[in-house]
Amino acid sequence: MVVMTKKLKEFEVVFNDPAKSYSSGDKVAGKIVLEVQELTQVSAMRVIGIGCAKVEYPKGKQHCKEEVDYLRYEDTLRLDDHPTEEDGSVILRPGKRYEYMFGFELPQQGQLVSSYKGKFGSVQYYVKAFLDRPGQPAQETMKNFEVLEPIDVNTPELMSPAVGTKGKKVTCMFISDGQVSVNAKIDRRGYCEGEDICIDANFENTCSRIVVPKAAIVAKHIYQANGRSKVQRQKLCSVRGNHIISGTCEAWRGKTIRVPKIKPSILDCNIIRVEYALMVYVHIPGSDKLILELPVVIGTIPYNGFSSRNNSLCSQSSSTASNSWTSMPSSGTASNSWTSMPSAPPSYSDISNDYRMESPTLPLLDDYDGCDSPLFMMAPRFEFPPPAYKEVVGSKGCGASVGEKRFTDLEFAVIFAESIEALIGALEIRSKEFECLGLRVSWIKTKIQAFNDLLGTAISSVSVCGESVDLVERLTYLCSDIHVSGDSSYG
Repeated sequence: MVVMTKKLKEFEVVFNDPAKSYSSGDKVAGKIVLEVQELTQVSAMRVIGIGCAKVEYPKGKQHCKEEVDYLRYEDTLRLDDHPTEEDGSVILRPGKRYEYMFGFELPQQGQLVSSYKGKFGSVQYYVKAFLDRPGQPAQETMKNFEVLEPIDVNTPELMSPAVGTKGKKVTCMFISDGQVSVNAKIDRRGYCEGEDICIDANFENTCSRIVVPKAAIVAKHIYQANGRSKVQRQKLCSVRGNHIISGTCEAWRGKTIRVPKIKPSILDCNIIRVEYALMVYVHIPGSDKLILELPVVIGTIPYNGFSSRNNSLCSQSSSTASNSWTSMPSSGTASNSWTSMPSAPPSYSDISNDYRMESPTLPLLDDYDGCDSPLFMMAPRFEFPPPAYKEVVGSKGCGASVGEKRFTDLEFAVIFAESIEALIGALEIRSKEFECLGLRVSWIKTKIQAFNDLLGTAISSVSVCGESVDLVERLTYLCSDIHVSGDSSYG
């Protein structure tokens, strides 16, 4: 800040390293630059260094206010090689820049708090200069400097994993509707800006609603004054997973969320605390969210290990290859040698239920956390699971080849019936929710009846290859207009 007056052309504080962030034990050095427009007598040039935390906010009719000092430095500066008057004052002449040098050391580690500016409080460090002149009020100028206290995330406490489990019973009109549960783990508690947090989590949905798993990094600002506390929460970034329909589970293996550009944690201040957490939560339509918070410390000295799964190296393969929290189910025997080939990969049924693809393969129901888009449902593509391993590699004992027919009639009937049952279940859930909202559901009930007819045909009539093609065509026609949007034609 530069103060311009009638007699002072320039009066400001200049640090030797303006862009530097200081920490405990560092030396803060600079100069007070002064230039006058006319002959000026200066009695003294005083400088102070201040560091303090302030909290101020209204609480009902009471005004809460509190301060804590962390730095206090005072000194009276003199001009080198400049003559002084008998009373100790100096005469400054126009056309020349005068520089008063200053410098002081910050307190040792553990006595300072990082600079901070929030809605109801701040931690500020600054240097202020006072120009005293005979018979005139003192003029002042000041400039802030930043303090960043180091936090090493490589300490044993911050290297330990964070684990949590939580469940929630869901009710509808005071009637139990099952429950939703989550358990999650992260491999360490300390992270720095730009690092990826790898999440291992299991979600289970036994209620009748379609739920959505999500994760977010949240900040909690705690202000304390006059024995009272005020808490402000802020969501910084988030990720989401696939929708989970009733009676199914979802698993995250190494799902990542990147730490954004944020200030480090403040844990040593008596009146201001800045805490961070990884919030793993489940959005449940018509009910409060199921929230599990894992504490996280944001530091300044990044992790220096070699075995962690961070940044681009974090993936599903790395999490299953290492001795992680949970492992992929194995089938048969697998050789430890890189040169040998396994006898057969796991079957489709072994992996499809627990480890889903990133792209959703179920009907999507968009949830909202405040101002998102309204609810909608999209029909999924009708896709078959991959063929059996023996059909791909071929064997002498196989009946029909792959080119003649992909599945037997019995296999096709089972797969087709299961797919139709899943669609009927999803439509019945939508029908109940729309009835609660007072919307017309006749078109949904019509579709359910059509799917029931198609299901009966699939179970009783699949005996020839040609009927399989006809069933797929009928299913494609029925799914072509299944969607719920803002169109008034659907009520």
